[in-house]
Amino acid sequence: QRLCTAEELLGGVAKGTGCRYDAVHVWSSDTVECDDPAWGCKAAVDGRPGSDTQGGRCDGADYLVDDVLAFDLLEDGAGTRCCTEDGDVASFCDWSCQRVSFAEAEQRCDDEGMRLCTKAEILSGMTKGSGCFYDKMHVWSSDDITCDP
Repeated sequence: QRLCTAEELLGGVAKGTGCRYDAVHVWSSDTVECDDPAWGCKAAVDGRPGSDTQGGRCDGADYLVDDVLAFDLLEDGAGTRCCTEDGDVASFCDWSCQRVSFAEAEQRCDDEGMRLCTKAEILSGMTKGSGCFYDKMHVWSSDDITCDP
């Protein structure tokens, strides 16, 4: 078996095959090139990088987590930690462990006169302990990263 091509899907070859997928977007085997800034990934960084014991994480899992992951700009949510050029750091949330889209996080930082922290700033530990329980989950960074296949 294989993924259908976009042409096959648009032609209705998979229509009515189950899981109510007729009403949602589905993956195809086609590759597209796109300059739309809404598509792509940003680096999401563990809020407490380098920690090997991740018990009590916001998602309830107890496992080792990569310090840096590729999070999809349209699909994934992460925490919001903002920085300034002067070294000020703040976490923003309406509730503990809140996940927001990249656009929401970027806008929140901008509204506060700040910017999303860089991957290097987060990995240095300078944002650790700044609130929202974000030491227990991944937070958005301003760094681009290659999307995982």
